[in-house]
Amino acid sequence: MGSKLVKMLLGIVVSVAIFGGVAIFVMDLHPLGGSAAAYERQQACVEGNRYSGESNAGCYSAYDRESAKVEWNERLVAGGAGVAAVGLFWLLLNFLYLRPRRRRAEAAEAAA
Repeated sequence: MGSKLVKMLLGIVVSVAIFGGVAIFVMDLHPLGGSAAAYERQQACVEGNRYSGESNAGCYSAYDRESAKVEWNERLVAGGAGVAAVGLFWLLLNFLYLRPRRRRAEAAEAAA
């Protein structure tokens, strides 16, 4: 009983570590290009308001909204990549380690 609990906890820790590592790595890559285009639009808006005397608050709030949307989408992409990495890890572990081990155990049991 204790051995199964340790294996389960180890599996959970490994899964969380893989998910977190891959998600953070992908998030740092800014897969959607960050908000460079939004920044350029914000700068153009500020430049356009420079001589008109209008407030730049609208430019900054539009930039903040667009940046938040891009960041949320990047988090979704990073989370999906993390889930895919954990799934791939367990799939490879099953095919390369668990199944052959089970077959060897069955073959040894049949031979005995």
